[in-house]
Amino acid sequence: MSANPDLQALEQRRDAILAELQTIGDMRPGSLTHRYMQCGKSTCRCQQPGHPGHGPYFVFARQVDGKRTSRSLSKSAAVRVQAQLDEYQRFARLSSELLAVNEQLCDARLRADAAADSESAKKKLRT
Repeated sequence: MSANPDLQALEQRRDAILAELQTIGDMRPGSLTHRYMQCGKSTCRCQQPGHPGHGPYFVFARQVDGKRTSRSLSKSAAVRVQAQLDEYQRFARLSSELLAVNEQLCDARLRADAAADSESAKKKLRT
C-alpha cells in the first residue's frame, strides 16, 4: 500500500468492496410482479365491485437477446426469485461503487506521480 493517506483509504475501500463481492450468491436480472385477475364467470365473486380478483399470480420477466420474456411462478419460487433479484441489485450497486473507487484511485495515483515528477524536476534544477 501507498504511504499517501488518500490512496490508503481508497485502496481499503476497494478491498472492502472486492471482499463483499465475493459474498454474492445466486443472482439474476429481471423483475417480479404479482397480479390479481378476474375470471370470465359472471357469477364469480371476483366480478363483485371492489374485489381484487383471483391471485396473486407471480410473474418473473427479463430481457433475453433484446426480447422480453416472462413466466409464471409459484409463491415459493417467487420468494426465491425475489432473493436472486435482490442479490443482483446488490451486485450492480457494488460494481458501480467499485468502478467509481477505482477511478478515484487511478486519478489519485496520477496526481501523486505528477507531484513526484515535479519534485524530481525541481531537485534536478537545484543541482
